[in-house]
Amino acid sequence: MLAPTEEVTAKNLQAAGMTSADADKYAAAYEINRAAAKQAQQNDVMNGFGSNGGEEFLSYLQTGEGMIMSKDDGWKKWYDNVSGRLLSIQNNDGSWNGHHCITSPVFCTATAVLILSVNRDIDRLLAVKQPQQHN
Repeated sequence: MLAPTEEVTAKNLQAAGMTSADADKYAAAYEINRAAAKQAQQNDVMNGFGSNGGEEFLSYLQTGEGMIMSKDDGWKKWYDNVSGRLLSIQNNDGSWNGHHCITSPVFCTATAVLILSVNRDIDRLLAVKQPQQHN
């Protein structure tokens, strides 16, 4: 039996009962997720192309939700960063719009509001990730 603090590796996953193929797949996915969470915090990623289109807003939303669902405590730093950026580009009338590709103020405002309120969805996001119980 492995301790909960053991490193996630293919070898440890096999020791926990996974097949070799599944252990390799899950260990690789774990490493990719760790690298992506780290990269999401970098300024060059946050700055994108220097202007925001709706796809950046959507990417921010998915990143925040994903970090919460994977219980990555780095989401708090990420949230402070992205929420500050969003507030700095908000239009005078309270809306947001994209500057390339997806420019719709309706889409961008709705997505920005979802991003800014993602901290209120933590319990719901964590519940989505929970495996279904079959009785």
